[in-house]
Amino acid sequence: MQFSEMYVKTEVNLNSNKFWKVERDSNFTVHVVNGRIGGAGQVQKPKPFPNQAQADRYIQTKIREKLRDDYVKFESLTAAVKSPASLGRMALEMAASEQIRTQHPQVVSDLVKRLVQANVHAILDNTELKYDEHTGVFQTPLGVVTQESIHKARDLLMRISKHVAGEDFESDEVKALLGKYLMLIPQKVGRKLAVKQVIPDDEAVAKQSGLLDDLEASIAQVAELRKQQVAGDGAAAPSVPNIFNCAIDVVEDRQILAEIERFYNATRQRMHASYDLGIKRVFAVSVDHMDAAFEGGGKSVGNVQRLWHGTRPGNVLSILKNGLVIPPESAGHSCGRAYGDGVYFSDQSTKSLNYALGLQHRTREHQVFMFLADVAMGKSFIPRHSDSRLHLAGHDSVFAKGGQSGVINNEMIIFKTEKSAIRFLVEFH
Repeated sequence: MQFSEMYVKTEVNLNSNKFWKVERDSNFTVHVVNGRIGGAGQVQKPKPFPNQAQADRYIQTKIREKLRDDYVKFESLTAAVKSPASLGRMALEMAASEQIRTQHPQVVSDLVKRLVQANVHAILDNTELKYDEHTGVFQTPLGVVTQESIHKARDLLMRISKHVAGEDFESDEVKALLGKYLMLIPQKVGRKLAVKQVIPDDEAVAKQSGLLDDLEASIAQVAELRKQQVAGDGAAAPSVPNIFNCAIDVVEDRQILAEIERFYNATRQRMHASYDLGIKRVFAVSVDHMDAAFEGGGKSVGNVQRLWHGTRPGNVLSILKNGLVIPPESAGHSCGRAYGDGVYFSDQSTKSLNYALGLQHRTREHQVFMFLADVAMGKSFIPRHSDSRLHLAGHDSVFAKGGQSGVINNEMIIFKTEKSAIRFLVEFH
């Protein structure tokens, strides 16, 4: 198609969740499809024109009509150059396999492939997203949204979460927020469009947050590769940027394995869904820039403790690339960070393992991993209750103590990433 645009309209009060798509082909024929988001839509009778100018005037007239009817343009990624199937995924696997330093290349190569594919399957199993094998990105029912749209959606989700926490599902404000959110991140939401149907509780907020994470990661993973993709039919392989500066090796030392096993077993709790999981394999990990920052001053505050950090399998490669990061407060995935924006750890194994299992996103991962990190806690503050402003206070870390700080299990939070260094990646089964 020579021209293609899509417009969406979501109004909770009117149970409206619609799209309208207009296209013009090279023969100056205008094609329109409209319907409910998530459905195939109704294909209107094509309308031919003698030249492009007349076709475009007609299109602009129809677009103005939609805008007056409160439709908004759906901002999606421009069509990507087609490439061999799974280029984004395969290139990521290739980069990781070639660039990660290891004495066990076959094992690490297999690990990388499982991490990449686990992320794909987890997303498809637990969302309405579709995977495009040609471009390597996930799509909403109407296409792939932009980074800017995701950032706007995170802010809306944060505002929606406050209404959900207060069990406000009927106010005009929360309905308007949900409408704006669904226009940015179109989803199949069923025939009944209501706030309580789409986002009924904090777990649903977390699931939406995970969806935004997955979309953003998908776009970011292939962005660098797509920039370097050659023009034409994509037959030539793109150069792969150097994005992994880390080392991974299988731990074979029985003493180290026994110590990690004891550390894990010492704080397993039957109350946690992850209690029955056991250690399958341990990898020694070194992320270059994290090690440099930790040794260069991060650990100088002292009180270094070895702590667990649970994360979903789709985040493991990102952490190996970028290290542990602190998302801003406006990020949707910071919902529920009761003690401020920071990196969260625990000395209680199954507490962290529940996060790795994906339960906070209302999923259950089939491949489960946790990091063990050295964390410089320095001067810790033990709060009496949750407070998202604690990162502004004059201490090095927060120790949210189970049974004392408004939580059941211990949580340790640092507010500067250089105060931690990853030492191991532990796989469970």
